[in-house]
Amino acid sequence: MWMSHVKLKTISAFIVLLVVSPIVLLAQEEQISFDHITIKNGLSDGRIDCILQDSDGFLWFGTQDGLNRYDGYNFTIFDHDVFDSTSISSNWIRCIYEDQERNIWIGTEGGGLNLFERETEAFRRWLNEPDNILSLNDNFVRTILEDSDGSLWIGTRTGLLAFDRDKEIFKQLRSNPGDSTSPLFNENVTQLFEDSRNDLWIGTSENIYLYEKNRHLLRNLTVDEPDDRISAIFEDSYNHVWVGSRYHGLRRFDRMPSTFTRLQHRPEDPRSLNSDEIKAIYEDRDENLWIGTMHGGLNLYDRRSGEFHRFINDARDPSSLSSNSVRSIYQDRTGVLWIGMDGSGIDKYVKHKRKFRLYGSGADAPIAFGNNTILAIHEDVDGMLWIGTEGGGFVRLSRREDAYTHFRKDAKDPYSISSYQVSCIFEDRE
Repeated sequence: MWMSHVKLKTISAFIVLLVVSPIVLLAQEEQISFDHITIKNGLSDGRIDCILQDSDGFLWFGTQDGLNRYDGYNFTIFDHDVFDSTSISSNWIRCIYEDQERNIWIGTEGGGLNLFERETEAFRRWLNEPDNILSLNDNFVRTILEDSDGSLWIGTRTGLLAFDRDKEIFKQLRSNPGDSTSPLFNENVTQLFEDSRNDLWIGTSENIYLYEKNRHLLRNLTVDEPDDRISAIFEDSYNHVWVGSRYHGLRRFDRMPSTFTRLQHRPEDPRSLNSDEIKAIYEDRDENLWIGTMHGGLNLYDRRSGEFHRFINDARDPSSLSSNSVRSIYQDRTGVLWIGMDGSGIDKYVKHKRKFRLYGSGADAPIAFGNNTILAIHEDVDGMLWIGTEGGGFVRLSRREDAYTHFRKDAKDPYSISSYQVSCIFEDRE
């Protein structure tokens, strides 16, 4: 009987389907794979500042050179045309937001506020009018939020405004919201988030504020390190509010006793945050908390251990993160995680994507099935796989030992299998 015993490698032809475990089970440092979408795929620019899936299912990507709408196959690019007043007012897209009425609002860098009109695929614009106190106060719109009361808030480089969509006027928040004579709140607003108590978190280039709307109270929660640009705010499913900053890492706000816990990069600790420059915080539907950083890649926080699992670019692995600078994170309704990068486009992680391990004959295949047409597969009581081919005999595959035995017809051996073609395999009760 002719046999060969070799170690298995992943090659082509015979396919064993392995289902990837949920990311929650990454205790063994299991690596995950990313698909990459770049300008070669039709994206207008590789710097992705914001991501949204609208109520029609389209994905929107705001870049520093155009607004991109993605249908899963192709991109439609909306860019500024100086000769068309219905085009988007600027190519640098800072934020995208869809309100309860399905209106899509776009904040731009230098081009004010835009509203996308679905029927005509045109844009309406609101810009600063220097002599009109009820106009947009600044053309640099950094963040947009509709709160639970239906108020539309616009954060700009010089303050926070409530937009009355019926009258089309803007009213700027004051430093003491309960006193109409107090000075205007005029800090550079970089982030907005409404928490589970319907309070509004306001991140600026200098401070972090909590606006208790029902009490008309604006509280400055900055306790140290002013001038720390707030770059991300998110409340997780445990009602912890996470605040990311440009220079000082990540902070978790605990309501009792109303304090921040700081998590930062420690060079000597490979389980710490990989970078203190935070750009995105996002919790997926499996309660995994993802942190996107500049120059430190993607971090996954383990709540039980307080440690971070790091995902970074590996030049040797094309399925690794495409770069180490992450600008935005978003999960669509199908569970796909979209990661906006700083220059390399979009990385896409399909959490329950199935991976195929390939076995068979090929130019570099040491396994030599002899034929890539598989006619029969059977698993015996010991867990061995038996694979019958059209012209290469059959193979007994041990997945546990990662090895195989090949059985072929041998004219000189009367005890060898009688044919090169094995069309069925069956194990009886004995």
